Amino acid sequence: MRSLKLIILCITLMAVVSCTTTKDFTIDVLNPAKKDLIFKDKNVVTISRNFKFISDTLQNYYKKNQYFYKSKITANTDSIAIAACLGGFTSKLREKSNIKTIKMMDNNLPVQRGKRIPRLSWNTVERICNDSNSDLLVSLETLTYLNVVRDYADQNSAEVITGAIWTVYDPFEKKLLDQYTKADTVYWEGLDELGNYSASRIPDRLTAISQASQLVGENYAKQFVPSWQTVGRMFFSLNNEDFKKAAKLADKNKWEEAATIWAKYQNSEKPRISYFANYNLAQASEMEGDLRKSLQYISECQKIAKMKSNAYFKTIANKYARILKNRLNAEKKLNEQLNDTE
Repeated sequence: MRSLKLIILCITLMAVVSCTTTKDFTIDVLNPAKKDLIFKDKNVVTISRNFKFISDTLQNYYKKNQYFYKSKITANTDSIAIAACLGGFTSKLREKSNIKTIKMMDNNLPVQRGKRIPRLSWNTVERICNDSNSDLLVSLETLTYLNVVRDYADQNSAEVITGAIWTVYDPFEKKLLDQYTKADTVYWEGLDELGNYSASRIPDRLTAISQASQLVGENYAKQFVPSWQTVGRMFFSLNNEDFKKAAKLADKNKWEEAATIWAKYQNSEKPRISYFANYNLAQASEMEGDLRKSLQYISECQKIAKMKSNAYFKTIANKYARILKNRLNAEKKLNEQLNDTE
């Protein structure tokens, strides 16, 4: 029975798209920050907790192919990694205007080892915040890293595996506003955009650790910052002169003019034509920034798909409807966040 349904769906799809083409393109959408904007109008201080798990003993080693080697670097890699990490966090967060001030403590806490990370005492948090005239304390509780080098005959590669734990302390409310744990890996393959290899594009161990640590800090800061995302969209073109003309207009980003043409077919007596027109109008409305109107058009597509019992129509209309509803929810949250920054 499943095979029969699949065959019917394929036949339906072939019939639908036989005289139809889809035009794929990308747009950039602004997503709200993943975390609440807890730093709004706050003076913030950052510090390294300098906590080391007892099992973390590889900071002075690197891995080459399958074996571990003790590094000959005399520099304090921990200090360099921590400074790069906190620097990445503060500079990325400083880009947004909702934070009043952010600073890094000159002196980090003494190194502490253990199996578990204990919370900082509120007396310690208050002292640090009072000394720095800050409202919140962002503590890099621990930062671990391992440099891995692969040395082959034809070309080399490198990577740094990182792990970090962060905590945001509010000394006045005596609350932990955020706790965040993240493991990540940064790769260097020595290739340019055209795939050409050069060993000079692979950083030395100290530079690699510094760059990877900076990304750790920047990526944590991004949790509190609205971010742009590139996403895919499409519209339909039919084998008639009007749809071809509208497609050329849309390709040139002239969505309002294209919509004028598609609107003529919105209530076509042919459900297939009406479906494609409404879908394209939904896309044009999204490009013009009217998500609610876009959802109205796609609702018409869903009605047509249900009336014609067309699985292909139903699938793509439902998918686009979900995208639009998610964007509406994200837009509401984003507006709240942006209004908070004014």
